[in-house]
Amino acid sequence: MIIPKLETKRLILRPLIVSDAKAITKYLQEPIFHKILSDLPNPYTRDDAKKYIKKSKNKIKRKYPTLTFGLYSKELKEIIGIQSFGPIKNNRCHTGSFIGKPFWRKGLSSEARIEILKYLFNTLKLHKICCEVRGYNIRSQKYIEKIGFKRQGIFRKNLKINNKWIDIYYYEILKEEFNYKKLIKKYKIYIL
Repeated sequence: MIIPKLETKRLILRPLIVSDAKAITKYLQEPIFHKILSDLPNPYTRDDAKKYIKKSKNKIKRKYPTLTFGLYSKELKEIIGIQSFGPIKNNRCHTGSFIGKPFWRKGLSSEARIEILKYLFNTLKLHKICCEVRGYNIRSQKYIEKIGFKRQGIFRKNLKINNKWIDIYYYEILKEEFNYKKLIKKYKIYIL
């Protein structure tokens, strides 16, 4: 499987390349990510980013591939975040993401996710996309709900972080629930 290059007014959504390691490392130095992403090495080094990029390339080639898109800012000319979708199996997949803190609340993550969901539902013909959000991550819960994901349940005390059990909220969006035109209008996203 090949990851396509998708484009919006402000972003190019494309596979990661080794030179992206510098920007990924820069944005993952923010302390909040070590709380949100508990499996993130601390400190996060350029070698960690290079390993992640290599793994993302290998996951495309698997029987059940994972597609990892870098969010490349046209203005800054660098990767500002990542969104991954996979493994793709039985017309469904899971998703996860991060975007650098300077870009929070600017609509860039929504802009990217809406365009990628369009590709997954319309071109790859997926039926459902799922995600899990940590119970304490209210910002991510609100974000994913605005895109149209619906909370299906809670995995109570499902993950242990710093000797404390936390809840995981489980979300899904079905193909028939995804309304591309409504979302780009809602978010005032200008598609090329």
